[in-house]
Amino acid sequence: MKFVFVALAALLPAVAYPMGEAGDTDWPKGATVEVQLRLSAAVDTNGNLKVSGVLLIKNQTDTPLTIQSPSNRLVLAFLVFDPLGNPVAPKGFGKADPGFETHSLSPRSTHTYHFETLDFITGSALFRYDLSPGKTYRVLAVYRPAGPNGPGFASQETNLEIPNLGGFAADSHSPASESNAVVAWGEPVEGVSTRLRADKKRWATNETPTFKFDVRNQGQRKFGTFQGQELGRLEVDGVWYSWTGPIDLKGSGLPPGREYHDIQVSLGSEWWATQEWRDKTQAPPPRIPLKLLAGNHTICFAAEIRDITAKPEPQSIYVPSNPVEIEIN
Repeated sequence: MKFVFVALAALLPAVAYPMGEAGDTDWPKGATVEVQLRLSAAVDTNGNLKVSGVLLIKNQTDTPLTIQSPSNRLVLAFLVFDPLGNPVAPKGFGKADPGFETHSLSPRSTHTYHFETLDFITGSALFRYDLSPGKTYRVLAVYRPAGPNGPGFASQETNLEIPNLGGFAADSHSPASESNAVVAWGEPVEGVSTRLRADKKRWATNETPTFKFDVRNQGQRKFGTFQGQELGRLEVDGVWYSWTGPIDLKGSGLPPGREYHDIQVSLGSEWWATQEWRDKTQAPPPRIPLKLLAGNHTICFAAEIRDITAKPEPQSIYVPSNPVEIEIN
């Protein structure tokens, strides 16, 4: 969906700056992209706050598109709102003169952009946000794929929970691993939120990456869930996979205040993706098994919770976690 924000007038002006490599690229009439934002915050081993995330840019048309890199001048900006809903003003802290990059985006495909800060570039200035520990902010991204004079597309609002620099308070109900102190939870759905933690960041090509998964209910409604990966959904670099292996799970209650920790998730060969079935006159396309190539990958896991009060059958709801980056080499 395309949005126009008056608040961005000073940050993404309608004209390109003559210095550097800002400029416009061709954009087909009526073409649209879907922009999804995933964020997480952590405290590193030196006690410094680190905000990182991924921007997923999906071509929603049947036409190949040329998009500008979000790192280009005047192409990407973040809007941040504090816990009371007030906009947070970004602060200029330096000058920047980035290179100019474009990417080819095939029909219905997704480009993944990784970033390590909420910094963004206007004409020649670099802006950033000062965020307070222990607070939860709402963030959205505005992306102009054709440059400063092209259309702008906004992501959904995403919760960003900033941890206390001294670590999170201890969780209840079952013990959590030590890494809980530095990983933020995903955005809540119906009061339920989830958290994914990689057992390590770097993996060899002959290893199967593994994770630990947490789920908590801070809402007012009672749900059911499963303490296993098999009924969840796995997202790898913007593509969703379903479990195809054996399932032997027992349900667990998830009333308000309940939490479960250290549920195992592994990126094995049982995860398969279903391609979009567009031509119903043809046989459905084959499913694609998960295969991690060398390089960086962004992982998200969505737990299934069930509304046990729904009639005639319980309703399934999927709650996505924070994104986690791993490296295969």
